[in-house]
Amino acid sequence: MEKFTPALVGFKVKEDISSLFGVRANATVKLGDYSSKGEVMFKEDGVSGICVMDLSVFYDKDKTISFDFLDDYSFEMLKMVVNRKIKNDPYVHLHNLLFGSVNNKLLGMFNKGYPNSKVTTLDEDVLDSYLRQFKEFKLTITNTYPITNAHVAKGGIALDELNLFEVKNKPNMFILGEATDQVGICGGFNLWYAFTSALIVADKICK
Repeated sequence: MEKFTPALVGFKVKEDISSLFGVRANATVKLGDYSSKGEVMFKEDGVSGICVMDLSVFYDKDKTISFDFLDDYSFEMLKMVVNRKIKNDPYVHLHNLLFGSVNNKLLGMFNKGYPNSKVTTLDEDVLDSYLRQFKEFKLTITNTYPITNAHVAKGGIALDELNLFEVKNKPNMFILGEATDQVGICGGFNLWYAFTSALIVADKICK
């Protein structure tokens, strides 16, 4: 049996993101080899939202979660768009370059540490570094939120210990639904699994 741990839940993070509390922003989110796209919700000490909760199903050892807030563009395409904007407005300041493209609180946080200077006066490396923040924003996971905040739990009895949810070598003992080591992403998959396993067990009992 695998220990029960929270799933479909948000992550607490190491960095101070309290200034983003309440922000909702669309992004492609990556955790290890997995990615999900949707609305990210920022809390005082972490992140949530369906796309983040989906990734919690796969959370194990990877401690870095990354966000692409301009996922409609590759980095090269973003630079082309930005250079076109600079060409049309050579006096645009760095802090105004992406105004309106992302949430204002995010923009304010990303602007910290960068000069509010005319873009044409900056080195290309500075501009590249500034833009990459929006494509590769990283946070360090310290833990998930507690199981009381989770929609489901990972862990339980492995399916190879069961025969259509009946415990092998123990007739008439059934383990089903969330008590088994199966979990799906958001979208009703876990409810479907719970109902289906219950129907299979009920049918076996009736027979």
